[in-house]
Amino acid sequence: MPRPPMPSLITDCESAVDYRRKFHEMYFGKVITDIMGRSVSIGTDAFDHFCYKEPDGGKPSIANRTVWQEERAKRMGWISLAIEHPWKILVERDEQNNKQKHKSSRKQDYIYISEYEGKNPDVVERFAVVVKKTSNGFLFITAYMPDYYRIKKWYSTCTKEYP
Repeated sequence: MPRPPMPSLITDCESAVDYRRKFHEMYFGKVITDIMGRSVSIGTDAFDHFCYKEPDGGKPSIANRTVWQEERAKRMGWISLAIEHPWKILVERDEQNNKQKHKSSRKQDYIYISEYEGKNPDVVERFAVVVKKTSNGFLFITAYMPDYYRIKKWYSTCTKEYP
């Protein structure tokens, strides 16, 4: 199956405030339905988790996300595309006992991976969206372009759900 070309980036925003406004216009209060029929909602703190990161060496937490990531913000339109038309959907497992993560607590991470043809036809660009199953449904957590090592780890520790 040939890979689609890279989607367009959002380039009409000049500041983090503009990107936040655009993100809320696109996603706040809306539900995205995935290829399996699940409804994914996007919470009010999703923009901060998606568009900011911890300083180098900082402890991972929402409160510590203070470094603006404009390159991530430019890809906000890719979130719905990855959920609606993924290349693969992976279900994260607990690495220690090789069982699905959080199976008994109804919490589970789903990783939607989209693959696109890069600028060079021999290069594959990947975009990943992480969605958590909670007792209230499915919630968008974050999205980013994973590196080779992250993809390799996912393929060795996750169960493939789709295709």
